[in-house]
Amino acid sequence: MKATTVWCNTLQTVDWSSWAVCSFCDEVAVFRLFMPADLEVNPYMLTLLQPDEWERAERFRRISDRNRFVYGRALTKIVIGKLVDRKPATIRLVTGINKKPLIAGFSAVHFNVSHAGDWIMLAVSKAEVGVDLEKEEDNFTFQDILSTSFSAEEQAFIGGSNNPKKEFYRLWTRKEALVKATAKGIDDDFYRIPSLDGEHQSSVDLPGKDGFWTITSFRVDDDHQAAVAYQPSAGSPKFYTVDSNLFLQN
Repeated sequence: MKATTVWCNTLQTVDWSSWAVCSFCDEVAVFRLFMPADLEVNPYMLTLLQPDEWERAERFRRISDRNRFVYGRALTKIVIGKLVDRKPATIRLVTGINKKPLIAGFSAVHFNVSHAGDWIMLAVSKAEVGVDLEKEEDNFTFQDILSTSFSAEEQAFIGGSNNPKKEFYRLWTRKEALVKATAKGIDDDFYRIPSLDGEHQSSVDLPGKDGFWTITSFRVDDDHQAAVAYQPSAGSPKFYTVDSNLFLQN
């Protein structure tokens, strides 16, 4: 088993550019889409989903969950279509290791999606990438999962901080971003995934790809925290805001 080097850091400020200026040549790009609960699906978006995706969407009991899924798929296909110069409706998403989503026919393009609260986040890269987004819930008793999800050092850091809940979400999103990027998923090793600032050596088995990883934390707004995990050779992430008018095309 090869050792994995993980570097964790935080962006204090993020320059969110309009997606209209994106060249789709970035090594790592992160797109955010504001999606309030009352945002509805329009006919154009329905044309972008494959039959199996529609079947999955229809299985959601809550309309808001169904809409998030549809918007997430539509956003992915439109952005990936721009990147590979294909019509969004022709982009087909399949599953790989541990059901990690992949783009059929384009092995050199990688993506990951996360949604929470009123936001959807999409990370796209030329190498493996993972993104996690969380809304900081006031009534969430995060203390209940500290012992099973964090190392003793991480627990001490969270407990000793001025804002334990904020630090919990910062470290949690880092762990999730890495296990999503590597297709490991949340398992019994989750507490061993490094998440404190700085460089770490980890022997955790990552099925997707070991080596050197950077995990960058950033805020989406006052209530949402996120992290993106990527191969440092891919360069620093660029950040874009997507306007919902994107989905009004026909």
